[in-house]
Amino acid sequence: MHIKIGEDFSDCDLKFLRDHLTLLDSRWDEIQKRIDECTDPESAGLFDEGEYLVGMGFTACQQYLSATYGPLGVKKEAALTVGPHHTSGQTYARLLNAAANYWKHMEEWDSIAVIARNVDALKKIQKQTVRIIEFVTPWSDYTCANLLFELTIPELRLSSLIPKLEDWRRQLDAAYSGTNRSILRGEV
Repeated sequence: MHIKIGEDFSDCDLKFLRDHLTLLDSRWDEIQKRIDECTDPESAGLFDEGEYLVGMGFTACQQYLSATYGPLGVKKEAALTVGPHHTSGQTYARLLNAAANYWKHMEEWDSIAVIARNVDALKKIQKQTVRIIEFVTPWSDYTCANLLFELTIPELRLSSLIPKLEDWRRQLDAAYSGTNRSILRGEV
């Protein structure tokens, strides 16, 4: 939960997220080094390892989103429409939410549809998730890593998402500041 004091925020959830993403970035650096040194990184499972790590990062970002809009009483769908927009036209909040859902639930989806990348064979919510991601990158192998690349060009760092989330939090606060939440925002 965050507290707004004047125009500043005290946000321990963001601190936890920043620490977590920084830790994942250091692990990402190790994987990148191993990829550079490996003659067949795909067979060695290094791309899969990187995809797993990025998926964990997206899920941590999704946790931050819900820890921010939830206590404010803002509906999830409304919260996902707020904030900075990627060049695709989608908000970063919506893209991060879709990426986390994709990574967490893709293994539950129809395996034939996933292998064939047949969006039409997916259920409604699964299609929606893939369609949101496809605004930025095709649904293919290593979708999470590809999405991270597109969201953080040129840095390819999970921690590069922090400024986007800070901007989202500021815009969310501005959009819902007229509500009766003065205690949660530290304005008592």
